Amino acid sequence: MIPRSVAGTLIVVIVGIGIVTGTLAGRGRTNREPSDYALTFVILAVLGTILYLAKDRGEK
Repeated sequence: MIPRSVAGTLIVVIVGIGIVTGTLAGRGRTNREPSDYALTFVILAVLGTILYLAKDRGEK
């Protein structure tokens, strides 16, 4: 079981990667909308958080 602080850090890093990737995409490196990348990462981070908290709650 990973400590909650480690999971929180990972989520922040994932969201950060999403924002950076979105910014790079916005500069014309790819043809996808920057918001697509950012949203995808944010959604994954939120889902990961929900699953992690649910799993954590189930073990208590």
